[in-house]
Amino acid sequence: MGTDRSRPTPGRQAYIDAFFRRRLTGDKRFDSMSAGKRHPLARTTSVDVTAGRR
Repeated sequence: MGTDRSRPTPGRQAYIDAFFRRRLTGDKRFDSMSAGKRHPLARTTSVDVTAGRR
């Protein structure tokens, strides 16, 4: 059995929420996230991209 694709991950859900808030209500608070300037889970997620490089 694979992953449940019917439920978005928290990060993906944040982008979906930002999109609809902007388009349906004009809420601009999340524009930096939608534009890719800020990641919704940046404070909670730490990734070391150099660990596997040789």
